[in-house]
Amino acid sequence: MGKYHLADDAKVFWDGDETFRVRKGIWNYTEAVLAIGGEEEKARDFYRRCADALILERCFDPEAIGAAAGLDAEGLAAAADNFSQLARQGFLHTEDQSFLTRSLVNLLSMSFTGIDDVKRVQPALFLSTDPTSAKVAGFLSDEMKYPLDMADEALMAELSAVDLTTRSEAMEHLKAFERLEERLKPYSAILGCFLRPPIGALRNLNRVLVKLRIPLLLGFVDGPFLTLLCTSSPETGCFECFEHRVLARLEDTAAYTSFVRKAVESGRKKEGEGKAHASLIGFLVSSVLAEGFLASSLRINKLAGRIINVYLPTLEIQVQDLLRVPYCPACGSVAAADMDELYTSGRAVIDRMLDKIQIVSPN
Repeated sequence: MGKYHLADDAKVFWDGDETFRVRKGIWNYTEAVLAIGGEEEKARDFYRRCADALILERCFDPEAIGAAAGLDAEGLAAAADNFSQLARQGFLHTEDQSFLTRSLVNLLSMSFTGIDDVKRVQPALFLSTDPTSAKVAGFLSDEMKYPLDMADEALMAELSAVDLTTRSEAMEHLKAFERLEERLKPYSAILGCFLRPPIGALRNLNRVLVKLRIPLLLGFVDGPFLTLLCTSSPETGCFECFEHRVLARLEDTAAYTSFVRKAVESGRKKEGEGKAHASLIGFLVSSVLAEGFLASSLRINKLAGRIINVYLPTLEIQVQDLLRVPYCPACGSVAAADMDELYTSGRAVIDRMLDKIQIVSPN
């Protein structure tokens, strides 16, 4: 059966002598409540010993505790079933998971002590249309010893100019896709920070990254909203899934419409706009680089498959899951379907005609 270990963000509390709670999470926590009042005395003793062991040692051996409580094999299996359900829900683990937290703390403090999986940090690429973002990213990457290449203007121009979302020009599409694929293939992650996200360029970038299975970490300010997200296809939704699920709804809000109207009335570009957004840029870049560093070293992401939205005027924060959209043109099941025949009825007619043709030898 093996030992059970308490999840790293879980805690155990007693509610009297007959009920204990296992709580997972910090602010948005979930709880499992085990009431043992209706159990037999040996089973109640077993549960008490297990809960006390989780509180004191954060782990327990159900077989050893079952023997100490005097449970037979059948009683132990029935009593331990509750803990196996807690394990399936993530409250408990069959192995010690605390090394993950230690690894994250060590990485954020730039210390690789005790982390055997980290041989070296893989290079990443940083995209931005704002010089302040590139400047901040360059400074932070040097401090973090993070090999971060800055995308040049030619790459950004090509991402904006090509069209990888349609196949109206098949040869041009194929050549552009192969060009960008070769350019992006060496990187372990693609990072980006934008004041105004270039949607067309990000769609083209997304198509290449979906095929290469490279994580995309983005931070941008769009109207009154600040957004952080990480895509890691096919495990999570891609950027176009984010567009369908979240971005379209954000842009349809009254707050966004009002912002756009005021921006148009006051002019498209104001002097010193970059300076006004310097603090937001610093926050976005540092957040994206912290996540990118984890992706390039341990191949894990705390933000993978999640979206953090902040409404800047009141600092309202919302966290959502980035789920795949089945009909997504980039990563959905329909987009990945391989159609053998487009006109099946016509093909059937041709097959019947060919079956009636007989080839007769002149000899």
